[in-house]
Amino acid sequence: MFSFKKKSLSDLKVRLDLKDQIRRARILVIDDPNAFPVELLKAEGYNVTYWEKLKSLTPLETGDYDIIILDLNGIATSNQSSSDGIGILRHIKSYNPSQIVVAYSAKKYDFKQSDFWKLADDYLGKPSPLDSCKQKIDELLHSKFNVEHYWGILRGQLIAESVPDKRIRKLEHLLVKKAQQQSALSMEDFSSIVKLSKEALSAAFVVVTIIGKLAVNA
Repeated sequence: MFSFKKKSLSDLKVRLDLKDQIRRARILVIDDPNAFPVELLKAEGYNVTYWEKLKSLTPLETGDYDIIILDLNGIATSNQSSSDGIGILRHIKSYNPSQIVVAYSAKKYDFKQSDFWKLADDYLGKPSPLDSCKQKIDELLHSKFNVEHYWGILRGQLIAESVPDKRIRKLEHLLVKKAQQQSALSMEDFSSIVKLSKEALSAAFVVVTIIGKLAVNA
């Protein structure tokens, strides 16, 4: 259990067990057909959704997926992005900086000189065998998925729903308090602070539940 002096969820660094993370994490692959081993990953127990082309920006803005594998070319229309995958990555990070994005490309870039490559959380060369994809995903799950990460996702969801910053801070303080008491935040408590549509409320509360499970073990 953590100190009562802590007021921020970002102080907590507890992580889920890797097997639980693999089962829980939602992975979105946006890529040309048959380049990424989607079906093989599914067979290994990973929760993978595949888009050949960008279907909608909204799920990318609101943190519906834990990891996005993003091809850089041929995935977006000119109406969605004038610079294809590069523009989509910039858009994602402007809305939700906590969103984990893996750049996926056959092209070679200079990481030290390109601001774009600095935006991506990691890189996979194209094509990549199953073992390389699993290793990269597992490394990200181990290093990134903690209370701070999930709070970043939730905060991004709330900002996208135009929830005032004052209410977001109030929610964070209540989550800390509940963790100190080793108790869970109820849907009623959550909805009394954050006013959302029924659909958005259910999606956000899933993240609240994950945060609570992590926090009480801190």
